[in-house]
Amino acid sequence: MSFSGNVKKELEAIEPKSQHCRLAEFDAIASLAGRFVVNSDGEAGILLKTDREGCIRKFFTIADKAFKIKKDFLGTENRGKDRPDHSGETLMLGSAVGRIQAAVSAEDKLARSCCRRAYLRGAFLAAGTISDPEKYYHLEIDCVSESLADTVRSLLEGFGLNAKTVRRRDLWVVYIKEGDQLAEMLRLIGANRSLMEFENVRILRERRGSVNRRVNCETANLKKTVNAAVRQVDDIRYLQEKGILGRLSPALQEMAELRLLYPDVSLQELGTRMMPPVGKSGVNHRMRKLQEAAAAGRAEDSEEL
Repeated sequence: MSFSGNVKKELEAIEPKSQHCRLAEFDAIASLAGRFVVNSDGEAGILLKTDREGCIRKFFTIADKAFKIKKDFLGTENRGKDRPDHSGETLMLGSAVGRIQAAVSAEDKLARSCCRRAYLRGAFLAAGTISDPEKYYHLEIDCVSESLADTVRSLLEGFGLNAKTVRRRDLWVVYIKEGDQLAEMLRLIGANRSLMEFENVRILRERRGSVNRRVNCETANLKKTVNAAVRQVDDIRYLQEKGILGRLSPALQEMAELRLLYPDVSLQELGTRMMPPVGKSGVNHRMRKLQEAAAAGRAEDSEEL
């Protein structure tokens, strides 16, 4: 099962304890994965479309506990041939339709922080996905209307999350990125086991990234050192061939001889081999003098041509 599937499986097992949180989660699932329908007998119901049977069971359980809807009112729309990947279940509302409509339209239904978290839990369960943290960080919730997207984004922003909305065909997609943001989202909706798994993966990813950055940095520095050493050896050999090296100071001649003897070592190590030893800055200064002498000699050669 995917990481996203594991998160939803965990959320499906969370049962809201209070009536107000049941209403909030019921509203989210109904709004993002359902729609009101009326059958041939004029009875109202909510048709829930989702590929998560656990989400359907939870929705029916919440409806039963929140509105005392008995099992006799549960209807089923079988899986259709044209949509084999989505099951459809209809919750017939019966005499509870008025109470449900009043609860869903109540202005203070999300006044409590726990209700806002319950709504986000239901929204993710009904229409959310989260990427595999081994690959990248991305969470999104598909909304069927712009107003729903505004509600979800506003709730996320209220908890300090940097949520964005993008239009994707006939959907408004609310998404968040970054590891810290996704971890906080999992904490808010109560996916604690998934949060621990996410954090473990994130720690390993960051360690691997740190090691890779260090290796890349060391490789780049080594390449830079090797390229510099090759140029220094070329300059020194040029100075030897042109007889220029013998006219330079003893310190520069010693430096040139050591570089030819040890073409692969760093400037700091070259300095320790001099008599007396010289620091890295002193070695760098002498190498620069050798480079300038070689450049001046080559400039004279070009003028003669």
